[in-house]
Amino acid sequence: MATLEKIRTKAGVLVAVIIGLALLAFILGDLLSSKTSLFTSSQYELAKIGGKSISIQDFQQKVESLEQIYKLNSGQNSLDENTSESIREQTWQQMIEQYVLIDNLKDIGVDVSSDELFDMVQGKNPHPIIRQLFTNPQTGELNKAGLLEFLKTMDQDATGERKAFWLYIENQITHERILSKYNALIQKGLFVTRLQAKADFNESNKKANFSFISIPYSSIPDKMVSYTKSDLKKYYKAHKYLFEQEDSRDIEYVTFQINPSPTDIKESKDYIDKVKPDFETAKDLKQFVNVNSDVPFDEKFYKKSELSDSIANFVFKSNGVMGPFIEDQAFKLVKVVKKDMIPDSVKARHILIRPQGQTQEAVASAKA
Repeated sequence: MATLEKIRTKAGVLVAVIIGLALLAFILGDLLSSKTSLFTSSQYELAKIGGKSISIQDFQQKVESLEQIYKLNSGQNSLDENTSESIREQTWQQMIEQYVLIDNLKDIGVDVSSDELFDMVQGKNPHPIIRQLFTNPQTGELNKAGLLEFLKTMDQDATGERKAFWLYIENQITHERILSKYNALIQKGLFVTRLQAKADFNESNKKANFSFISIPYSSIPDKMVSYTKSDLKKYYKAHKYLFEQEDSRDIEYVTFQINPSPTDIKESKDYIDKVKPDFETAKDLKQFVNVNSDVPFDEKFYKKSELSDSIANFVFKSNGVMGPFIEDQAFKLVKVVKKDMIPDSVKARHILIRPQGQTQEAVASAKA
């Protein structure tokens, strides 16, 4: 029996090796014939949304962020498969909404200003999501003191979870307000004329009485009906309109890019030159940036490899303000706020030694 088992094992290994070599030859042959590489960046592309390439890493990062928010909100430490699948679907829908709708709406001026965001959070009529999160369950009133305390202390959370949760909430209420503005624009642009309303009323209230007899086809035996090829041709000629197709056309068009004029560039340059002194001396830099910049304040610490060469060479060799300069078709000012040594990875290991018994001698031996 042992000898037979060894023979089976060797045969299985031989078959696996042959299959493995065949698969390897097939993969290499496909790569060589298509002139592609396993290490091209396209292998990490998950999809394209609105012409923007979405990488697997970017999608997975957003999924993990939303999972963390869900855990914080629900108090759970782990998620079941159904919940994880729901979060992945929600993340995908949010990315589609962002790149297809929200970004385009912002381009045409439908956006939420910093003052409007402040009003939705701390104003007289806070957003329903804010009310839901910070309402006192005993009184049913908004706990404004608790809200302000949360905002003041969230940066003190060393894990960063509270701040990540708040940024998610801000993003949700901002997107909801942008979509509300968009829907309002659509509703205001659509109306029904008096003639259409009258026709609809008459159509809905018109009544008639009539009698009829229904004879279903199934009540007539098939043998009572006969037809020939000439009958079919005659029917076809009489009903050609039922088989007609609409004409199709090929359209050629020309697109014109809307680029800034020299006057636009000069006005932008004059504006950023004007705000530079205030940018250098601003005490509340976050508020100043959110009010004056098209890009919100970013508190993240960056490694040198994460910055462009021109910015990296400046911030890692000097302090102060750099610019204005043009990068990514925009005028920019860069200010070094803080430098710190932060580990980007941590390695930990531990050894577990189980006592060989429940006695004190066994525990002491394991510790030794």
